[in-house]
Amino acid sequence: MSCTKDDSGKICKSDCNTIKGKFTTMNGEPVPGVKLELKHTKGTAWYGDVRVIAKTTSKADGTYELKFHLKDHEVGQDAEGYFSVLIDDSDLDIDYYIKQDNELGTSANTMDFTIDHFEDREEVVEYNFYIPKKAWITVHLNNYYPQDEFDYFNVSSLYPFGRETGGNPDEPVYHTGKSGYEAFMATEPNNALKVYVAEKENNKLFITRKKNGEKLPHETLELFVPENPEDIEVNFEY
Repeated sequence: MSCTKDDSGKICKSDCNTIKGKFTTMNGEPVPGVKLELKHTKGTAWYGDVRVIAKTTSKADGTYELKFHLKDHEVGQDAEGYFSVLIDDSDLDIDYYIKQDNELGTSANTMDFTIDHFEDREEVVEYNFYIPKKAWITVHLNNYYPQDEFDYFNVSSLYPFGRETGGNPDEPVYHTGKSGYEAFMATEPNNALKVYVAEKENNKLFITRKKNGEKLPHETLELFVPENPEDIEVNFEY
């Protein structure tokens, strides 16, 4: 059983380490009101010691800063345990933003991340995040006539989301979010599904099918969704 100690109310005055960054959305607009919590875990989350080190919330300009003092046994490459940054976007408007949990099906999104260690005191690290503006398109899943009780016809959306990937030119700037499974599935022969996507971004539609009890190769469609999109409709056949 784990033991948790909350030191987040303590103010660091010297030898402070810092995690900072910014939350933005479409057109670089700031995202205020995102909560962050830094904790250190020694052992496991179930059987170990957990210290909540710092908490903060992104400001009106989207920036955040966690400034904190590490204990001696928490500093260095050989220090025991690891650090976690937990991110809570529950106060954001679900009609405006694509969030970690969009209350549809199973969500694959998370912005939480871990840090193995801090090499030295007074170390400053920066993590920036992107939370997309939500738009809706219509996806038609046509001619769905299942022959097996486990057949399915499903569409998921993929979009830039969350933390920066690290600056590798061969990688996208941000990680990829996904609407998840069972959010947008065919339930009748012809379906017109409202699927959320990231506005003014390159999205992907990921189509999966199981037909006569056999999984078929998935299909992917790349789709740029403009700002203030008019009615966008896409058709797929079973």
